[in-house]
Amino acid sequence: MAAGRIAHRPPFCLESAVSATSPLDLSILPDRAVVRVAPRGEIDLANRDVLDDQLRELWDAGWRHVVVELSEVPFLDSSGLHVLAAHHRRAVGAGLRFTLADCSPQVLRVLALTGMDQVLDCAPATPAGGSPVPRLWTSTG
Repeated sequence: MAAGRIAHRPPFCLESAVSATSPLDLSILPDRAVVRVAPRGEIDLANRDVLDDQLRELWDAGWRHVVVELSEVPFLDSSGLHVLAAHHRRAVGAGLRFTLADCSPQVLRVLALTGMDQVLDCAPATPAGGSPVPRLWTSTG
C-alpha cells in the first residue's frame, strides 16, 4: 500500500449520513459601507461551507460591516449556527460589525434554544401582529 493512503474506510461516516438537502442560494448585495448576504434555503452540515466561504471572502475583501438576512432560512442546524458564531467572533475581534437581520421564526427558535440569542441578536422577519420592520440588529462585543 502506498504511503499516505487510507487502507480502510469505516462502514459508517458522518458524510454518508448527511441527506442531500436543497442547495443553499446566496444573494450578495453590496451597498456603500455594508454588504448584505441573503441565504435562501437550509443551512446545515451539507452546505454550511457555502455561507462560511462567502463570509470569509467578504471580510478578506475589506468589508467592515456584513449583514446576514435570514428570513428565507427555514432550517439552521448546529453547524450553521457555528458559522454565524465564528463570524461574530471574527468581527468582534477585529473591530468589525456582523449583523443578523430579518430572522425567520425557525432561526429565532434555534437561537433561543441554544442560548445564542444572548450573543447574536436578530430581528424577526415579521413581528407579532405587525408588518415587517426594516431594522437591523447588530452583534458586536
